[in-house]
Amino acid sequence: MKNTKLLGVALVLSSFLSISKTAQAAGGNGTITNIQVNSALNNVIVTFTGVTGGRPSCHNAGSFYASSFSFDITGATGKAMLSLLEGAQLAGKVVGFGGIGVCFYLDPPANTIGVEALGIATINTN
Repeated sequence: MKNTKLLGVALVLSSFLSISKTAQAAGGNGTITNIQVNSALNNVIVTFTGVTGGRPSCHNAGSFYASSFSFDITGATGKAMLSLLEGAQLAGKVVGFGGIGVCFYLDPPANTIGVEALGIATINTN
C-alpha cells in the first residue's frame, strides 16, 4: 500500500454572509471541475465530481450547482483553501471534501439561492 501524505485545510465559518443551519452535509472524493470566484460576495464556488450524501435543505441553487460547495475568501483560511484547491485542480489530483451543513446565499438579501458551505478539503499526494 502506498504511503500517502494528506494535506488538509479546514474552513472555520464565522458570520460573514447569511447562513442557514441544518443537520445534513454532503462530501466525497473526486476531482474539481470548476472554480468560480465571486468578487461581489467575496466567496468561491467549487464544483466537484463524486459528491455523495445528503444536502442541507438550504442547498437549492439548481442543477448547475448540484455538485458545488462555497466558502468565504476574505480571511486567511479561505485564501489558503482557494490556493489548495487551485493547485489540486491544476495537478488533476483527487480531493476529499466535505460540507458543513450550512449554506451561502448567492442572492442577498433575498437569500433564496443557497449553496452548501465547504468545510474541509484534503488532497492526496504521493
